[in-house]
Amino acid sequence: MLQADIDCNQYQTDIYLYVNDDGSWELADFVNVGGNSYLNDTHITVWSDKEHLENWMDWYNTLQEVSDMLQSFDWVMSVDDLKQPTANWLNQFQNPISPDDLFVPDDIHLTDVWEWMETEAKEDSGMQEMLEDLKAAYVENLKDSYADYLERAESELLDALEVSEE
Repeated sequence: MLQADIDCNQYQTDIYLYVNDDGSWELADFVNVGGNSYLNDTHITVWSDKEHLENWMDWYNTLQEVSDMLQSFDWVMSVDDLKQPTANWLNQFQNPISPDDLFVPDDIHLTDVWEWMETEAKEDSGMQEMLEDLKAAYVENLKDSYADYLERAESELLDALEVSEE
């Protein structure tokens, strides 16, 4: 479950429980890309991770949060340091009729910054490292909730066994 939240897969994944004749058991992942299929065998569906419509970037709600997290990794990136280069990057694709048509920092939103950072990271190892640090903070936040994931997994397993017995 934790790994599913880290990966943010854009397809459904089911967790199947197989109970062997000797009473031992094993879990298996079944990638269910369309959400319409299943394996026709003697499994018990323990849990389904529905397709994720978000990714790790959605954990950040504001440019200030991104800036603060980058600064915690010793990157010197204020909100303005994120907005200005993003505006410059967007303007390189513009064919403005007048200077009023150009992007300025006040026009820039978080989604614009993500797009700029992802594009730059393809050729700039520093930008790639910045994105890796931001994702690492997201993953660390999820791992801090490991006990909650264990509790939820145990509950899902017990519920699946109870339903199976019925």
